[in-house]
This record gives sequence, structure tokens and C-alpha cells, in this order.
Amino acid sequence: MADFGTSRFFNTLPSGGGLSFYDITIDDNSGTPVSVSFTTQSCRIKYETESEQRFTPVVTSSLELEILIDSAAVETALENLIAAQEGRYTIKVEKNLSLYWVGYILADQIEFEDLSYEHKPTFKIKAVDGIARLKTVDYKQANGNAYSGKEMLVDHLRRIISYNTFPSSFFATTDQMLWSYLDWSETSATALFNTMRGTRVNHLAFINIDSDGNNVYTSVYDVLKNICTVFGARFFWSEGRYNFIQVNSYTNTSSTYTIYKWVLTLGNIAQVSSNL
Repeated sequence: MADFGTSRFFNTLPSGGGLSFYDITIDDNSGTPVSVSFTTQSCRIKYETESEQRFTPVVTSSLELEILIDSAAVETALENLIAAQEGRYTIKVEKNLSLYWVGYILADQIEFEDLSYEHKPTFKIKAVDGIARLKTVDYKQANGNAYSGKEMLVDHLRRIISYNTFPSSFFATTDQMLWSYLDWSETSATALFNTMRGTRVNHLAFINIDSDGNNVYTSVYDVLKNICTVFGARFFWSEGRYNFIQVNSYTNTSSTYTIYKWVLTLGNIAQVSSNL
């Protein structure tokens, strides 16, 4: 079955005034890559919130992409994309060879012109970053058992991120996974104290018990939302990484962000600090 492979298109960024290069991969990990052409200004990323309140905890993003159907191979690939189950096809966007955005293709929202490829029609793809998909996923182990004990705050966030199962080829272990900024700590903490690693949250906080004694699990999305609410923070994808930033820090002229990189296991963390 054909997939879309990688293709490059050019786009002038209004904010930068210069020319940037975008590599886009639409993939289901099978078939032969197909080169595709993009229309001018065809790649658009939008952000949405559940409310307009200042401390909205989670911001989701979506991408719209317009592609020319200019060959039989692209036409076949489109047919495969439309027939696919949601979540099968994923999309990766690189900006100037650096990771920029990843998401899931929404097959049921594809728009296309009913013309043969000789007429060079277009079709529009919409993809989502996957954060909202976590509303229907319970925060528990893959075998159905509950998590137990206490974990560092950063490990809870990294576990939440891992529920979006993008192809491993999308990320290098050196890619930045998560930027965080938390300016809260107890008064006795030293200057070297890291709130993300020094704060531990018990998994019992996310498990309720029904009248029959069965576990009722919190959704992954609500776990994320609750953590953000407690720390006055916001979680979102931007510039090739997830961000967990306290809202009030936006007014700071300079803040030290902790950067966590992509790794294959939850406990293996690499981090550096950067003043921005």
C-alpha cells in the first residue's frame, strides 16, 4: 500500500521575512514513498483551547495541508488515505531540517476535488497533535493494571506524552521533547532544586474506587489537565517540542527553562538549561 513519503516545499514566513524549507512525511510505515507537490501557503497550524480563560491548562493544535494530485501514484495514495482508520497515518513536519510538528491524519475530514489527476486537482488534509485524543484513554498500564507508588512530576508528563504512539523514526534521542518552567518550590529548597524532578505525585491521586470496589481510572487528558491546574501551568506543542510552562512566567524578561530530550525509556533523562 502506497504512502506519501517525504517531499519538500517552499514557504515564505510572514513573521521572518525569509525563506524556510519544510520537509513533510505522511506515513503508515509501509509501501513505497510517493513524491507530492504542495500548493502555495498550503501548510497552516492552528491552536485551540477549551476556554478563553487566562489559565487554560491545555492548548491543542491542528494542521491543514493542501496537496496537488498530479500523478496516478498520488491519486492511489489519496484513496488509501481516505479508506484508512483514524490514527493509522501520521504526519511529521520538519522546518529547516529540525522537528517542527507531528500529528495524526483525520481521514474522515479529507476534502478533495472529484477530478482525475490529469486536471491537477487538490485535496486538503487535516491532522491533530493527538493531545485531545487522550480524553478517551485511561491512565493505567497497557496490561490493564493500575500504576502504583509515587513518580517524579517529569516522569508523569513523559508517560502522558508516550500515550501518543508516533513512529519512532519521527524522533531522534537528541531531539528536544519537553521544555518546562516551574518557579514554585518550598522556602527551604536550594537554588539547585528542580521542581520537575523534586516533586513526586502518587498514582493514587488519579484512581477512584466505585461502590463495588473496582478502580475507576482518570483519563490521561484529565491527569494532564489536573497537573497543569495545580501548578498554574499550560501544556502545548510548539516549535518541535511539548511545553509545560507556568502562565505567569510569560511576563518574565528572562527565565531558565529545563530541556528534556527524547529517550526510549521513562527513567533515562537528559537535560540542559537555557536562559530565554
